Amino acid sequence: MPSGARSPKSSDRGSLATRRSEAGSALASGDASSARSLAEGILLDWPNDPATREILAIALAQTGHPAESLDLLDALLREKAGTGSAEGAATNVPPRIHVHRANVLAMTGRTEEAIASYRTALAQDPEQSGALLNLASLELETGAWPDAAQHLALLLEREPDNAAAHYTRGRLLHRIGETEEAEASYRRAVELDPTKPNAWNNLGNVRKELGRFEDAADCYETALRLGLDRPALHHLVTALRGRSLAKAEASYVRELFDAYAPRFDEDLVEKLGYRVPEDLAALIREVHPDRFASALDLGCGTGLLGRLLRERCTRLTGVDLSAGMLERAALSGVHDSLVEADVVAFLEQTEQVFDLVAATDVLIYVGDLEPLFRALRPRVAPGGLIALSTESLEEGTFALRPSGRFAHHRTYVTDLARGHGFVLAAVREAPCRRERGEILAGELFLFAAPGSDTSEDAAATSG
Repeated sequence: MPSGARSPKSSDRGSLATRRSEAGSALASGDASSARSLAEGILLDWPNDPATREILAIALAQTGHPAESLDLLDALLREKAGTGSAEGAATNVPPRIHVHRANVLAMTGRTEEAIASYRTALAQDPEQSGALLNLASLELETGAWPDAAQHLALLLEREPDNAAAHYTRGRLLHRIGETEEAEASYRRAVELDPTKPNAWNNLGNVRKELGRFEDAADCYETALRLGLDRPALHHLVTALRGRSLAKAEASYVRELFDAYAPRFDEDLVEKLGYRVPEDLAALIREVHPDRFASALDLGCGTGLLGRLLRERCTRLTGVDLSAGMLERAALSGVHDSLVEADVVAFLEQTEQVFDLVAATDVLIYVGDLEPLFRALRPRVAPGGLIALSTESLEEGTFALRPSGRFAHHRTYVTDLARGHGFVLAAVREAPCRRERGEILAGELFLFAAPGSDTSEDAAATSG
């Protein structure tokens, strides 16, 4: 017995096996805190018991102590392998230890190391379904899609009714653009296990992309009933059921773009053919070739428009609801200042006046534009410009589409701007993006504040 360890007294403390079983049962039932306490108590009496240390390592990870968990797992690996490093542990180490280690590494963002640990475990025991599924999930996230597809196919060949594997395969297929096949995988996942709200949510996403709007709304409502209370679900159900809104809730916009920020530029520009910032910047230059003293980039996102305006203005301010998008914009260094705020709230609260206020893809999350134009009026310098983009609406004033975005009629926008004293300087049709294989029509508007020489007649040929 190591020096300093107390002699166990089984008569009043229970046997090691009994106490270890209690700790293991607590962990299996999801009570990691109790499992941790029980395991720590056992180790006071049996400090070197490997099974209890394994339980403690898992409980530490599940109670928010991944570094301590990893230290303990690495020590177990070294001891069992008889080597000086965890990486040296080989066939004489139970593969589940490698799986536990991989789980913690994945939890802490050490993805490549986690993948290596899962592969080590599977090399020892290829039948471990959990390790195979987790490995495929990490391969999906890191872009190793052929590897993920191979491992998921292997798992589903062995376990054709594995709901989690069908769900992960759906994620993979959706990521690579195989929407119909993704729908089939998600559908099978919810057939096998209808209790998982994320599966219903993702099934709703692909059905919405396929134009099956009522079915998509049904899926989102099921996800809500199962406890996935996300702003996006409430907003999309409203849109898909054809109900009206004055504007999208700030919580929905924030959630949407915080999640979208890491891949925003790639998805929107490369996959959806998004050119609105380039087209709007070109229209601004055409109407106003001179430099701006102060410009405001409303809904600045990652800075796609800001990059095009930077050389044409002395000071550029960016405003966005999404902290995730602002983090990306900050990395570009394009803006002189960045503000996290609702665009109307910012306009109402600031005392700054701008020569140019530009907003790409802001109005698609605002239906009723009256509050926006009212807030813009005192913030635009005499002779200053407002540059806006919209999705086109053929009839009516504005409408919430099944996509969750708003479209606006040209006359509604121009009449409302005119009612607040702005003069139409230019309007032009411009494609917004690709959606379900079609080009979505949009429009670009330039309005001038009173004090400008620009007139509506000068813009009559803008299209």
